[in-house]
Amino acid sequence: MRLLPYRVAIYSAVACLLWTALILLSLWQRDSLITDETMDIAKAEGETAFEKDAVYRRWNAIHGGVYVPVTAETPPNPNLAQVPERDITTPSGRKLTLVNPAYMSRQVYELAKGTGIVQAHITSLKPLRDANTPDPWEADALRLFEDGVKEVVEVTEIDGRPYMRLIRPFIAEASCLKCHAAQGYKEGDIRGGISVSVPLGYLLSVMEEQLSQARVWHGVFWFAGVVMILAGGARMNSDNRALVESEGRFRQIAANLDLALILSSPDHREYRYVSPAYERIWGRSCESLYEDPDAWLDAVVEEDRKSVTDVALARPVKEPYTMEYRIKRTDGAVRWIREKGFPIVGYIGETVALAGVAEDITALKEREGQREVMAAMLRHDIKTPMTIISGNVDILLEEFGSRLPDDAHGMLKSIVTNTGFLSHMVDDLSVMFTLRSPDMKLNMSHEDARDVIVEVRASTAELARINGLTLTLAADEDAGRVEVDRTLIQRAVTNLVLNAINYTPEGGVVTLGAKKGKGGQAVIYVMDTGPGIPKDESGRVFERYYRSPNVKGTRGTGLGLPIVKAVAEAHGGWVELDSEPGRGSKFSIFLPA
Repeated sequence: MRLLPYRVAIYSAVACLLWTALILLSLWQRDSLITDETMDIAKAEGETAFEKDAVYRRWNAIHGGVYVPVTAETPPNPNLAQVPERDITTPSGRKLTLVNPAYMSRQVYELAKGTGIVQAHITSLKPLRDANTPDPWEADALRLFEDGVKEVVEVTEIDGRPYMRLIRPFIAEASCLKCHAAQGYKEGDIRGGISVSVPLGYLLSVMEEQLSQARVWHGVFWFAGVVMILAGGARMNSDNRALVESEGRFRQIAANLDLALILSSPDHREYRYVSPAYERIWGRSCESLYEDPDAWLDAVVEEDRKSVTDVALARPVKEPYTMEYRIKRTDGAVRWIREKGFPIVGYIGETVALAGVAEDITALKEREGQREVMAAMLRHDIKTPMTIISGNVDILLEEFGSRLPDDAHGMLKSIVTNTGFLSHMVDDLSVMFTLRSPDMKLNMSHEDARDVIVEVRASTAELARINGLTLTLAADEDAGRVEVDRTLIQRAVTNLVLNAINYTPEGGVVTLGAKKGKGGQAVIYVMDTGPGIPKDESGRVFERYYRSPNVKGTRGTGLGLPIVKAVAEAHGGWVELDSEPGRGSKFSIFLPA
């Protein structure tokens, strides 16, 4: 399909926009994934810290607190004043004080301050110590706990640095009431929460690095995609231009051809292209064929119509076909048409269209008729009188030769020689006409290659003797059998022998042989000891009517070797020449076994 340039530009722009949207969507998904993974890691750290502190506090509470030495940093807890044995002295005189879970957690949290690790804070809306007073974020979260919220998480800043803050409610247990019963708490009440702050500096730097890499790679993919889309658009424009130019050239060529080019749908019910030659041949307009797909068939003469419909309109058309038929033009003239049709196959093997080429062969048919008349005239009107002349001269020589003057005797022999030459020339012309006929049919039979050449030797041996030559036979027993038209093959071999006799000097040798070739073919060859053929002429000796300018004093029609070549090719074989000046020539006919 051919696209206009502006459509290609629109398609390319839309493709670039879609590609950009796809890249942005992918980048957004990747950014979200990286951000979510970073936040999940930070939250996991906060949850781990919270759970660890809860376990430590529970351990302390289970044991009813732990005793530690009294120091300036760890004075006795005034909130435990009512607890018996809050303070004890060891036998060695060391003063110990009881540390409850909250007191222990507070000191651990204060010890962690400024270390850059996870920070924690015990807080309550009813703190016993001012240090446990909640900040605004913690206060809001503690109020949410009273509404049933189990956890509050948020990314915020502390002292200008990013943190993920997590707070969970702190539930009053029996061990907690030792200190907090006076505040009105009962077991199971929410008496505050533990706030955990996870520093995000390192995690955010890793996240930004991952985001930067993702953006760079998405940018690379986006740029590569845009380049490919634009390159594809440019290629499509180039292909379109080439297609337009090719279509223009095709139409120019089709418009000037004498052949009618026709392209139709697979069902033959719609014509997609009809060249102008259709109008010149059929005498009907191309439009008439577009409007009525059967218009061409209406012109076919009645006697040929059935055979035409059986071939051209067969369904489905799977193989190429060739047919000849007659049409009657609107002006009454009858023309002979040769049509070749074939299916056009798509990518998956389906027939997408039917193509046909039709030509007017009326002149060719007329020449074929003339050729047949000429061949008949050569065979009967010319050769018959020559045969009569030659026969009568033979009778005169036989009956009255001894009583005739020498001059008359020589004249009669000259008549015999020349009528023989004319007879051979007529035979050559007749065979050439036959071989050039498109209706030629070979009369095939299964023959032994050795038998073929034995008969040729028998018919040419006397001529070789008269010319002072030795005609030898070199036929291998396993030369093989071939499927040939015996008459035509013997004619071709005879031509080679007569050619060799004609060009070989007196005292020379002509060898007629048959053997099996390397490829299994039957090879019939004629070899002589004549002058040989120069390399620059070896390619021309098979041309019709060609005679070498280097050989003088010999008679010939220039049809002998072309006939040999035509006969070999008609049998699916070929002819080879092996010759050097001064060393003779060897002609070989290769025939399929």
